[in-house]
Amino acid sequence: MHLPRVRFTVGTLLFAVAVVALNCWGFRHFFAVPVYEFGKVSYRSLPAGVGVLPWVNVATIGTWLFTARRIRSIRHGRAANPQSYSSGVTYFSLHFLMLGGLVSLFVPDATHCVQEVLDIATEFAAEAWKTAFGEPGEAVPWVILNSLILDVFISGPPLLLSWIGQGLATRCAATLPRRRFRVMTCLVSLGFASVALAIGLTPQPLDDEKEVDLDFQVVDKASGRPIAGAFLCMTDPFFPDPTSTPPRALTDTDGRARLPGRFVVRGERNAFVTMGVFSPWGRWLEISAANHRTRRIPLAEVLGPFAAPNLPGLGKVALDRGETPEHLFRDLAGTFSRGGGFGGSWFKIEPDGRFAWCAWGCVSPDSREYGYLKRHDGEIELVPVPHPGEEIHPAMTLKYRAIEWGDCLYLSVADERELQGFCQKALIPNRPWHSLGGYGSYLRESDRDKPQTGLPRLPPELWVRFLANELSLNNEGGSLRLALDSFLPKTPREGRAPTTGVQH
Repeated sequence: MHLPRVRFTVGTLLFAVAVVALNCWGFRHFFAVPVYEFGKVSYRSLPAGVGVLPWVNVATIGTWLFTARRIRSIRHGRAANPQSYSSGVTYFSLHFLMLGGLVSLFVPDATHCVQEVLDIATEFAAEAWKTAFGEPGEAVPWVILNSLILDVFISGPPLLLSWIGQGLATRCAATLPRRRFRVMTCLVSLGFASVALAIGLTPQPLDDEKEVDLDFQVVDKASGRPIAGAFLCMTDPFFPDPTSTPPRALTDTDGRARLPGRFVVRGERNAFVTMGVFSPWGRWLEISAANHRTRRIPLAEVLGPFAAPNLPGLGKVALDRGETPEHLFRDLAGTFSRGGGFGGSWFKIEPDGRFAWCAWGCVSPDSREYGYLKRHDGEIELVPVPHPGEEIHPAMTLKYRAIEWGDCLYLSVADERELQGFCQKALIPNRPWHSLGGYGSYLRESDRDKPQTGLPRLPPELWVRFLANELSLNNEGGSLRLALDSFLPKTPREGRAPTTGVQH
Protein backbone atom coordinates (compact mmCIF):
# COMPACT_ATOMS: atom_id res chain seq x y z
CA MET A 1 0.00 0.00 0.00
CA HIS A 2 1.43 3.33 -0.98
CA LEU A 3 0.27 6.86 -0.37
CA PRO A 4 -1.59 8.64 -3.18
CA ARG A 5 0.34 11.16 -5.22
CA VAL A 6 -0.68 14.73 -4.58
CA ARG A 7 -0.34 17.42 -7.22
CA PHE A 8 0.54 20.76 -5.65
CA THR A 9 -1.78 23.16 -7.41
CA VAL A 10 -3.36 26.40 -6.28
CA GLY A 11 -6.54 24.54 -5.35
CA THR A 12 -4.55 21.99 -3.35
CA LEU A 13 -2.72 24.71 -1.42
CA LEU A 14 -5.96 26.55 -0.67
CA PHE A 15 -7.49 23.29 0.50
CA ALA A 16 -4.49 22.63 2.78
CA VAL A 17 -4.83 26.11 4.29
CA ALA A 18 -8.53 25.45 4.91
CA VAL A 19 -7.78 22.13 6.63
CA VAL A 20 -5.15 23.71 8.89
CA ALA A 21 -7.52 26.55 9.76
CA LEU A 22 -10.26 24.03 10.55
CA ASN A 23 -7.93 22.12 12.88
CA CYS A 24 -6.87 25.29 14.69
CA TRP A 25 -10.47 26.34 15.17
CA GLY A 26 -11.47 22.88 16.39
CA PHE A 27 -8.54 22.65 18.80
CA ARG A 28 -9.36 26.05 20.27
CA HIS A 29 -13.07 25.29 20.43
CA PHE A 30 -12.62 21.95 22.21
CA PHE A 31 -9.92 23.09 24.63
CA ALA A 32 -11.06 22.30 28.17
CA VAL A 33 -10.94 24.30 31.37
CA PRO A 34 -10.24 21.68 34.12
CA VAL A 35 -6.66 21.79 35.39
CA TYR A 36 -4.92 18.84 37.11
CA GLU A 37 -2.05 19.44 39.52
CA PHE A 38 0.85 16.99 39.87
CA GLY A 39 3.67 18.36 41.96
CA LYS A 40 4.89 21.58 40.35
CA VAL A 41 3.28 20.91 36.98
CA SER A 42 -0.31 21.56 35.95
CA TYR A 43 -1.88 20.48 32.70
CA ARG A 44 -5.25 20.83 31.06
CA SER A 45 -7.46 17.91 30.11
CA LEU A 46 -8.93 18.03 26.62
CA PRO A 47 -12.48 16.87 25.91
CA ALA A 48 -13.39 13.98 23.70
CA GLY A 49 -14.05 16.29 20.76
CA VAL A 50 -10.35 16.84 20.07
CA GLY A 51 -9.85 13.16 19.37
CA VAL A 52 -12.26 13.36 16.47
CA LEU A 53 -10.01 15.81 14.59
CA PRO A 54 -7.79 13.13 12.94
CA TRP A 55 -10.93 11.29 11.97
CA VAL A 56 -12.36 14.42 10.35
CA ASN A 57 -9.02 15.05 8.61
CA VAL A 58 -8.98 11.59 7.05
CA ALA A 59 -12.54 11.92 5.83
CA THR A 60 -12.06 15.45 4.53
CA ILE A 61 -8.73 14.86 2.77
CA GLY A 62 -9.87 11.52 1.39
CA THR A 63 -13.07 13.03 0.05
CA TRP A 64 -11.07 15.82 -1.60
CA LEU A 65 -8.65 13.40 -3.26
CA PHE A 66 -11.37 11.00 -4.35
CA THR A 67 -13.54 13.80 -5.77
CA ALA A 68 -10.60 15.49 -7.53
CA ARG A 69 -9.48 12.19 -9.09
CA ARG A 70 -13.02 11.42 -10.18
CA ILE A 71 -13.50 14.83 -11.80
CA ARG A 72 -10.10 14.59 -13.48
CA SER A 73 -10.91 11.17 -14.93
CA ILE A 74 -14.26 12.36 -16.26
CA ARG A 75 -12.70 15.47 -17.76
CA HIS A 76 -9.97 13.53 -19.57
CA GLY A 77 -12.31 10.70 -20.59
CA ARG A 78 -10.47 8.00 -18.63
CA ALA A 79 -12.03 5.33 -16.46
CA ALA A 80 -11.77 5.80 -12.73
CA ASN A 81 -9.37 3.51 -10.94
CA PRO A 82 -11.45 1.14 -8.77
CA GLN A 83 -8.40 0.36 -6.66
CA SER A 84 -8.01 3.85 -5.24
CA TYR A 85 -6.27 3.62 -1.89
CA SER A 86 -8.10 6.62 -0.51
CA SER A 87 -11.61 5.61 -1.62
CA GLY A 88 -12.11 2.95 1.05
CA VAL A 89 -10.75 5.14 3.84
CA THR A 90 -12.95 8.02 2.74
CA TYR A 91 -16.01 5.83 2.36
CA PHE A 92 -15.86 4.22 5.78
CA SER A 93 -14.61 7.34 7.56
CA LEU A 94 -17.58 9.34 6.35
CA HIS A 95 -19.96 6.69 7.62
CA PHE A 96 -18.32 6.49 11.04
CA LEU A 97 -18.18 10.26 11.22
CA MET A 98 -21.92 10.41 10.59
CA LEU A 99 -22.59 7.77 13.27
CA GLY A 100 -20.35 9.58 15.74
CA GLY A 101 -22.18 12.86 15.13
CA LEU A 102 -25.55 11.21 15.68
CA VAL A 103 -24.34 9.57 18.89
CA SER A 104 -23.02 12.85 20.28
CA LEU A 105 -26.29 14.62 19.46
CA PHE A 106 -28.92 12.08 20.43
CA VAL A 107 -27.14 9.68 22.81
CA PRO A 108 -25.18 12.05 25.07
CA ASP A 109 -24.82 9.44 27.81
CA ALA A 110 -22.41 7.49 25.61
CA THR A 111 -20.25 10.61 25.22
CA HIS A 112 -20.16 11.06 29.01
CA CYS A 113 -19.02 7.46 29.46
CA VAL A 114 -16.21 8.00 26.96
CA GLN A 115 -15.19 11.18 28.79
CA GLU A 116 -15.05 9.34 32.15
CA VAL A 117 -12.86 6.58 30.73
CA LEU A 118 -10.71 9.20 29.06
CA ASP A 119 -10.17 11.03 32.36
CA ILE A 120 -9.03 7.76 33.97
CA ALA A 121 -6.61 7.11 31.09
CA THR A 122 -5.22 10.64 31.32
CA GLU A 123 -4.63 10.38 35.07
CA PHE A 124 -2.98 6.97 34.62
CA ALA A 125 -0.67 8.35 31.92
CA ALA A 126 0.33 11.26 34.16
CA GLU A 127 1.05 8.96 37.11
CA ALA A 128 3.03 6.57 34.88
CA TRP A 129 5.16 9.45 33.58
CA LYS A 130 5.79 10.59 37.14
CA THR A 131 6.78 7.08 38.25
CA ALA A 132 9.08 6.42 35.28
CA PHE A 133 10.75 9.79 34.80
CA GLY A 134 10.13 11.61 38.08
CA GLU A 135 8.70 15.08 38.36
CA PRO A 136 8.20 16.47 34.83
CA GLY A 137 9.53 19.87 34.00
CA GLU A 138 7.70 22.83 32.65
CA ALA A 139 8.73 21.99 29.09
CA VAL A 140 6.82 18.69 29.00
CA PRO A 141 4.12 19.06 26.32
CA TRP A 142 1.15 17.69 28.28
CA VAL A 143 -1.26 19.00 25.69
CA ILE A 144 0.42 16.87 23.01
CA LEU A 145 0.32 13.82 25.31
CA ASN A 146 -3.39 14.33 25.93
CA SER A 147 -4.01 14.78 22.22
CA LEU A 148 -2.24 11.50 21.44
CA ILE A 149 -4.30 9.68 24.08
CA LEU A 150 -7.46 11.16 22.60
CA ASP A 151 -6.45 10.24 19.06
CA VAL A 152 -5.73 6.62 19.95
CA PHE A 153 -8.72 6.22 22.23
CA ILE A 154 -11.40 7.83 20.06
CA SER A 155 -10.16 8.08 16.50
CA GLY A 156 -8.08 4.90 16.59
CA PRO A 157 -10.85 2.25 16.33
CA PRO A 158 -12.80 4.04 13.58
CA LEU A 159 -9.65 4.68 11.56
CA LEU A 160 -8.61 1.05 11.97
CA LEU A 161 -12.00 -0.07 10.71
CA SER A 162 -11.67 2.43 7.86
CA TRP A 163 -8.29 0.95 6.93
CA ILE A 164 -9.77 -2.57 6.99
CA GLY A 165 -12.71 -1.35 4.92
CA GLN A 166 -10.31 0.24 2.44
CA GLY A 167 -8.49 -3.06 2.03
CA LEU A 168 -11.70 -5.01 1.57
CA ALA A 169 -13.09 -2.43 -0.85
CA THR A 170 -9.91 -2.48 -2.94
CA ARG A 171 -9.78 -6.26 -3.09
CA CYS A 172 -13.49 -6.61 -3.89
CA ALA A 173 -13.25 -3.95 -6.59
CA ALA A 174 -10.36 -5.88 -8.19
CA THR A 175 -11.89 -9.37 -8.00
CA LEU A 176 -15.68 -8.96 -8.14
CA PRO A 177 -17.70 -7.88 -11.15
CA ARG A 178 -18.76 -4.26 -11.11
CA ARG A 179 -22.45 -5.08 -10.61
CA ARG A 180 -21.79 -7.40 -7.70
CA PHE A 181 -19.41 -4.84 -6.19
CA ARG A 182 -22.11 -2.17 -6.39
CA VAL A 183 -24.61 -4.49 -4.69
CA MET A 184 -22.16 -5.12 -1.87
CA THR A 185 -21.55 -1.38 -1.54
CA CYS A 186 -25.29 -0.75 -1.34
CA LEU A 187 -25.65 -3.41 1.38
CA VAL A 188 -22.86 -1.84 3.43
CA SER A 189 -24.43 1.58 3.04
CA LEU A 190 -27.79 0.14 4.02
CA GLY A 191 -26.24 -1.31 7.17
CA PHE A 192 -24.72 2.01 8.14
CA ALA A 193 -28.01 3.79 7.37
CA SER A 194 -29.94 1.30 9.54
CA VAL A 195 -27.64 1.90 12.49
CA ALA A 196 -27.89 5.65 11.96
CA LEU A 197 -31.69 5.44 11.77
CA ALA A 198 -31.80 3.40 14.98
CA ILE A 199 -29.68 6.02 16.74
CA GLY A 200 -31.82 8.84 15.37
CA LEU A 201 -35.06 7.16 16.47
CA THR A 202 -33.81 6.42 19.99
CA PRO A 203 -35.87 8.63 22.34
CA GLN A 204 -33.84 10.74 24.74
CA PRO A 205 -35.10 12.67 27.77
CA LEU A 206 -35.56 16.37 27.13
CA ASP A 207 -34.99 18.89 29.89
CA ASP A 208 -33.74 22.08 28.33
CA GLU A 209 -34.49 25.79 28.36
CA LYS A 210 -35.91 27.02 25.07
CA GLU A 211 -37.34 30.26 23.73
CA VAL A 212 -41.06 30.07 22.98
CA ASP A 213 -43.15 32.65 21.13
CA LEU A 214 -46.46 33.25 22.90
CA ASP A 215 -49.43 34.82 21.08
CA PHE A 216 -52.12 36.79 22.91
CA GLN A 217 -55.30 38.63 22.00
CA VAL A 218 -56.78 41.40 24.14
CA VAL A 219 -60.52 42.07 23.83
CA ASP A 220 -63.13 44.18 25.55
CA LYS A 221 -65.05 42.08 28.07
CA ALA A 222 -68.42 43.68 27.40
CA SER A 223 -68.41 43.85 23.60
CA GLY A 224 -65.80 41.20 22.74
CA ARG A 225 -64.08 43.54 20.28
CA PRO A 226 -60.28 43.50 20.01
CA ILE A 227 -58.40 46.33 21.69
CA ALA A 228 -55.65 47.93 19.63
CA GLY A 229 -52.65 49.53 21.31
CA ALA A 230 -52.91 47.49 24.53
CA PHE A 231 -49.65 47.07 26.42
CA LEU A 232 -48.55 43.55 27.42
CA CYS A 233 -45.61 42.64 29.64
CA MET A 234 -44.45 39.27 30.99
CA THR A 235 -42.45 39.30 34.22
CA ASP A 236 -40.67 36.67 36.30
CA PRO A 237 -40.86 37.41 40.05
CA PHE A 238 -38.25 34.79 40.99
CA PHE A 239 -35.42 35.80 38.65
CA PRO A 240 -35.64 39.55 38.20
CA ASP A 241 -32.75 40.90 36.17
CA PRO A 242 -32.36 44.66 36.61
CA THR A 243 -30.09 44.86 33.56
CA SER A 244 -32.57 43.29 31.11
CA THR A 245 -35.98 44.40 29.91
CA PRO A 246 -38.84 41.91 30.33
CA PRO A 247 -40.71 40.88 27.16
CA ARG A 248 -43.26 43.51 26.18
CA ALA A 249 -45.36 44.37 23.14
CA LEU A 250 -48.32 46.40 21.84
CA THR A 251 -51.36 44.81 20.24
CA ASP A 252 -52.18 45.42 16.58
CA THR A 253 -55.55 46.29 15.06
CA ASP A 254 -56.76 42.71 15.71
CA GLY A 255 -55.78 42.99 19.37
CA ARG A 256 -52.97 40.49 18.94
CA ALA A 257 -49.40 40.62 20.19
CA ARG A 258 -46.47 38.19 20.53
CA LEU A 259 -44.20 37.88 23.55
CA PRO A 260 -41.04 35.72 23.49
CA GLY A 261 -40.10 33.91 26.69
CA ARG A 262 -37.64 31.26 27.86
CA PHE A 263 -39.16 28.20 29.52
CA VAL A 264 -37.90 24.81 30.64
CA VAL A 265 -39.24 22.21 28.20
CA ARG A 266 -39.47 18.63 29.48
CA GLY A 267 -40.32 15.49 27.55
CA GLU A 268 -38.61 13.30 24.93
CA ARG A 269 -37.04 13.91 21.55
CA ASN A 270 -35.24 12.12 18.75
CA ALA A 271 -33.75 13.17 15.43
CA PHE A 272 -37.13 13.75 13.83
CA VAL A 273 -39.65 14.89 16.44
CA THR A 274 -39.69 16.63 19.81
CA MET A 275 -42.40 15.63 22.27
CA GLY A 276 -42.32 17.99 25.23
CA VAL A 277 -44.32 20.54 27.19
CA PHE A 278 -43.54 23.52 29.37
CA SER A 279 -45.33 25.03 32.32
CA PRO A 280 -46.07 28.78 32.32
CA TRP A 281 -46.30 28.65 36.11
CA GLY A 282 -44.20 31.29 37.83
CA ARG A 283 -44.79 34.18 35.38
CA TRP A 284 -47.07 37.21 35.56
CA LEU A 285 -48.85 38.68 32.55
CA GLU A 286 -49.62 42.40 32.87
CA ILE A 287 -52.11 43.97 30.46
CA SER A 288 -53.14 47.62 30.34
CA ALA A 289 -55.13 49.68 27.84
CA ALA A 290 -56.72 53.11 27.67
CA ASN A 291 -60.13 53.40 29.40
CA HIS A 292 -59.76 49.86 30.76
CA ARG A 293 -58.73 48.37 34.07
CA THR A 294 -55.22 47.00 34.26
CA ARG A 295 -54.99 43.25 34.85
CA ARG A 296 -52.07 41.40 36.38
CA ILE A 297 -52.76 37.70 36.20
CA PRO A 298 -50.72 34.47 36.30
CA LEU A 299 -49.64 33.33 32.86
CA ALA A 300 -50.93 29.83 33.66
CA GLU A 301 -54.43 31.32 33.95
CA VAL A 302 -54.23 32.29 30.27
CA LEU A 303 -52.32 29.37 28.71
CA GLY A 304 -53.30 26.58 31.10
CA PRO A 305 -51.05 24.44 33.34
CA PHE A 306 -49.04 23.04 30.41
CA ALA A 307 -48.46 24.05 26.77
CA ALA A 308 -46.53 22.71 23.80
CA PRO A 309 -43.51 24.78 22.73
CA ASN A 310 -44.27 24.43 19.01
CA LEU A 311 -48.02 25.18 19.35
CA PRO A 312 -48.59 27.07 22.62
CA GLY A 313 -51.98 28.32 21.43
CA LEU A 314 -53.59 31.76 21.53
CA GLY A 315 -54.10 33.29 24.96
CA LYS A 316 -57.22 35.45 25.12
CA VAL A 317 -57.53 38.16 27.78
CA ALA A 318 -60.61 40.29 28.41
CA LEU A 319 -60.41 43.74 30.05
CA ASP A 320 -63.15 45.56 31.95
CA ARG A 321 -63.88 49.19 31.28
CA GLY A 322 -63.16 51.69 34.01
CA GLU A 323 -60.30 52.95 36.14
CA THR A 324 -57.74 50.74 37.82
CA PRO A 325 -58.30 50.57 41.61
CA GLU A 326 -55.69 51.97 43.95
CA HIS A 327 -52.96 49.76 45.32
CA LEU A 328 -54.14 48.43 48.69
CA PHE A 329 -50.80 46.97 49.76
CA ARG A 330 -48.62 49.98 49.11
CA ASP A 331 -47.60 50.07 52.79
CA LEU A 332 -46.25 46.50 52.58
CA ALA A 333 -44.46 46.79 49.25
CA GLY A 334 -40.88 45.55 49.30
CA THR A 335 -38.75 42.48 49.85
CA PHE A 336 -38.76 40.78 53.27
CA SER A 337 -36.11 38.21 54.13
CA ARG A 338 -34.85 36.07 56.98
CA GLY A 339 -31.99 33.63 57.46
CA GLY A 340 -29.11 33.29 55.06
CA GLY A 341 -26.06 31.16 54.41
CA PHE A 342 -27.24 27.55 54.48
CA GLY A 343 -30.96 28.33 54.54
CA GLY A 344 -33.56 31.05 54.56
CA SER A 345 -36.50 32.51 52.68
CA TRP A 346 -37.83 35.79 51.34
CA PHE A 347 -41.11 37.46 50.48
CA LYS A 348 -41.53 39.95 47.65
CA ILE A 349 -44.75 41.97 47.91
CA GLU A 350 -45.99 44.22 45.12
CA PRO A 351 -48.10 47.36 45.84
CA ASP A 352 -51.12 45.78 44.10
CA GLY A 353 -51.12 42.76 46.43
CA ARG A 354 -49.15 40.21 44.44
CA PHE A 355 -46.46 38.24 46.25
CA ALA A 356 -43.63 35.84 45.48
CA TRP A 357 -42.03 33.58 48.09
CA CYS A 358 -38.87 31.50 47.91
CA ALA A 359 -37.14 29.28 50.48
CA TRP A 360 -33.75 27.63 50.08
CA GLY A 361 -31.63 25.21 52.09
CA CYS A 362 -28.52 23.09 51.88
CA VAL A 363 -30.16 20.67 49.45
CA SER A 364 -31.80 21.85 46.23
CA PRO A 365 -34.31 22.39 44.73
CA ASP A 366 -35.65 25.58 46.24
CA SER A 367 -39.31 25.99 47.16
CA ARG A 368 -41.20 28.70 45.28
CA GLU A 369 -44.75 30.01 45.50
CA TYR A 370 -46.52 33.10 44.20
CA GLY A 371 -50.03 34.51 44.23
CA TYR A 372 -52.16 37.19 45.88
CA LEU A 373 -52.55 38.68 49.37
CA LYS A 374 -55.77 39.21 51.33
CA ARG A 375 -56.32 41.22 54.50
CA HIS A 376 -58.73 40.09 57.20
CA ASP A 377 -58.93 41.69 60.69
CA GLY A 378 -55.33 42.89 60.62
CA GLU A 379 -54.01 39.53 59.41
CA ILE A 380 -52.67 38.71 55.95
CA GLU A 381 -53.83 35.59 54.14
CA LEU A 382 -51.95 34.07 51.21
CA VAL A 383 -53.76 32.84 48.10
CA PRO A 384 -51.07 31.01 46.07
CA VAL A 385 -51.40 30.00 42.43
CA PRO A 386 -51.65 26.18 42.33
CA HIS A 387 -48.53 24.54 40.98
CA PRO A 388 -49.37 21.82 38.42
CA GLY A 389 -48.54 18.40 39.79
CA GLU A 390 -47.23 19.62 43.15
CA GLU A 391 -48.70 20.38 46.53
CA ILE A 392 -48.71 23.88 47.97
CA HIS A 393 -45.97 24.51 50.53
CA PRO A 394 -47.20 24.39 54.17
CA ALA A 395 -45.92 27.94 54.73
CA MET A 396 -48.64 29.19 52.37
CA THR A 397 -51.38 27.96 54.74
CA LEU A 398 -50.18 30.21 57.57
CA LYS A 399 -51.47 33.71 58.29
CA TYR A 400 -49.13 36.64 58.71
CA ARG A 401 -49.17 40.04 60.39
CA ALA A 402 -47.28 43.25 59.62
CA ILE A 403 -45.47 44.64 62.69
CA GLU A 404 -44.02 48.14 62.93
CA TRP A 405 -41.07 48.57 65.29
CA GLY A 406 -39.63 52.04 65.23
CA ASP A 407 -38.84 52.82 61.61
CA CYS A 408 -38.66 49.12 60.68
CA LEU A 409 -41.38 46.92 59.25
CA TYR A 410 -41.55 43.19 59.96
CA LEU A 411 -43.69 40.41 58.55
CA SER A 412 -44.36 37.68 61.09
CA VAL A 413 -46.43 34.54 61.31
CA ALA A 414 -49.65 35.41 63.15
CA ASP A 415 -49.00 32.86 65.89
CA GLU A 416 -49.27 33.67 69.59
CA ARG A 417 -45.81 32.37 70.40
CA GLU A 418 -44.17 34.09 67.41
CA LEU A 419 -45.76 37.45 68.24
CA GLN A 420 -44.83 37.19 71.93
CA GLY A 421 -41.27 36.67 70.79
CA PHE A 422 -41.26 40.32 69.68
CA CYS A 423 -42.41 41.35 73.18
CA GLN A 424 -39.66 39.31 74.79
CA LYS A 425 -36.99 40.73 72.50
CA ALA A 426 -38.17 44.27 73.22
CA LEU A 427 -37.56 43.84 76.98
CA ILE A 428 -33.95 42.68 76.57
CA PRO A 429 -31.56 45.49 77.52
CA ASN A 430 -28.82 46.42 75.05
CA ARG A 431 -30.32 44.16 72.42
CA PRO A 432 -28.76 44.19 68.96
CA TRP A 433 -30.54 45.90 66.13
CA HIS A 434 -33.11 44.03 64.11
CA SER A 435 -33.78 41.34 66.67
CA LEU A 436 -36.46 39.17 65.15
CA GLY A 437 -39.27 37.73 67.19
CA GLY A 438 -38.84 34.12 66.08
CA TYR A 439 -38.13 31.74 63.26
CA GLY A 440 -41.14 32.88 61.21
CA SER A 441 -40.30 36.61 61.14
CA TYR A 442 -39.11 38.61 58.12
CA LEU A 443 -37.49 42.05 57.97
CA ARG A 444 -37.92 44.41 55.03
CA GLU A 445 -34.62 44.80 53.22
CA SER A 446 -34.93 48.59 52.90
CA ASP A 447 -35.21 48.90 56.72
CA ARG A 448 -32.03 47.09 57.69
CA ASP A 449 -30.13 50.34 58.31
CA LYS A 450 -32.97 52.04 60.18
CA PRO A 451 -33.05 52.23 64.01
CA GLN A 452 -35.18 49.81 66.01
CA THR A 453 -36.49 52.13 68.75
CA GLY A 454 -39.39 51.90 71.17
CA LEU A 455 -41.66 48.89 71.36
CA PRO A 456 -43.16 46.83 68.56
CA ARG A 457 -46.73 47.84 67.70
CA LEU A 458 -48.74 44.81 68.71
CA PRO A 459 -52.38 44.48 69.81
CA PRO A 460 -52.88 45.51 73.51
CA GLU A 461 -54.47 42.17 74.41
CA LEU A 462 -51.31 40.42 73.22
CA TRP A 463 -49.17 42.53 75.55
CA VAL A 464 -51.53 41.76 78.45
CA ARG A 465 -51.31 38.01 77.88
CA PHE A 466 -47.53 38.23 77.51
CA LEU A 467 -47.07 40.13 80.80
CA ALA A 468 -49.45 37.80 82.63
CA ASN A 469 -47.48 34.85 81.37
CA GLU A 470 -44.19 36.48 82.42
CA LEU A 471 -45.48 37.04 85.96
CA SER A 472 -46.87 33.52 86.31
CA LEU A 473 -45.04 31.12 88.64
CA ASN A 474 -46.02 28.21 86.41
CA ASN A 475 -43.86 29.62 83.61
CA GLU A 476 -40.38 28.27 84.27
CA GLY A 477 -38.90 30.68 81.74
CA GLY A 478 -40.85 33.71 83.01
CA SER A 479 -39.18 36.78 84.47
CA LEU A 480 -40.79 36.39 87.97
CA ARG A 481 -39.88 32.70 88.28
CA LEU A 482 -36.28 33.39 87.25
CA ALA A 483 -36.02 36.28 89.73
CA LEU A 484 -37.33 34.16 92.64
CA ASP A 485 -35.07 31.24 91.75
CA SER A 486 -32.04 33.50 92.04
CA PHE A 487 -32.83 34.17 95.75
CA LEU A 488 -33.66 30.57 96.74
CA PRO A 489 -30.89 28.25 98.02
CA LYS A 490 -29.59 25.69 95.62
CA THR A 491 -31.10 22.22 96.15
CA PRO A 492 -29.49 18.92 95.22
CA ARG A 493 -30.30 17.59 91.83
CA GLU A 494 -33.08 15.08 91.60
CA GLY A 495 -32.11 11.47 91.34
CA ARG A 496 -28.81 11.86 93.29
CA ALA A 497 -28.61 10.75 96.93
CA PRO A 498 -26.70 13.01 99.34
CA THR A 499 -23.22 11.77 100.22
CA THR A 500 -22.61 10.71 103.86
CA GLY A 501 -19.47 9.81 105.72
CA VAL A 502 -18.95 6.22 106.92
CA GLN A 503 -17.61 5.68 110.44
CA HIS A 504 -15.51 2.66 111.23
